[in-house]
Amino acid sequence: MACRKKEMRTQRNSKPTALDIHLKYLCAGCGSEHWISIKENQTKGFKIVCYMCDIVIEPKVLKKIDMIYEGEKPAEVVSKPAEPSEPSKKEPLNTIQRCAVNLVSYGFDEDEAKLLAEKAYEKYKIDDVVDLVKKIIFDFGAITDEQPAASEV
Repeated sequence: MACRKKEMRTQRNSKPTALDIHLKYLCAGCGSEHWISIKENQTKGFKIVCYMCDIVIEPKVLKKIDMIYEGEKPAEVVSKPAEPSEPSKKEPLNTIQRCAVNLVSYGFDEDEAKLLAEKAYEKYKIDDVVDLVKKIIFDFGAITDEQPAASEV
């Protein structure tokens, strides 16, 4: 019996049959990140409770997500004029404040946390709270203008 060689075939221009999307929300109180699935986002009444500061986050429900493939033009979207939004009762915290809140949760006192956050922000010039906190903890005690960082995180 002769062995027949199978012919290789290629399936081109395949499109996905399903998708799994996750959305990231930041807590306005402490800057903690919270990830939820698209299914959770579209569940009526779904809420996130911040594990750091117990603030309740109510995600705005997404109505539609479009996938636009390379070479395709996006469909024209007819939108309503934007309604004036209600002013926010509480402004989100800036990077230094969010960093200080995280340091307090690690046991630093408020004044020390704020001072460390300010010095680290001046030194590293980054807006990512997680990276800034990592650098502060790694370089604890060495965040001054005279001393270089111990090493990269």
